[in-house]
Amino acid sequence: MYLYDMPLSFTMALAQQPKSAEQFRNMSEAQKAEVVTQATRIKSKKEMWSFVTKIGQNLG
Repeated sequence: MYLYDMPLSFTMALAQQPKSAEQFRNMSEAQKAEVVTQATRIKSKKEMWSFVTKIGQNLG
């Protein structure tokens, strides 16, 4: 998975949420592809922030 494959708003939200970024890094390539597909459907900053926050809450 390359940065240019991901929506800018998604990568910016990940950069501001280290737990979410760590969780994303630890996903399989298939999981990452699914998350990026979901992220491309998100149109607002608030929704993207919530989406990325949920990724970080899955740690544990």
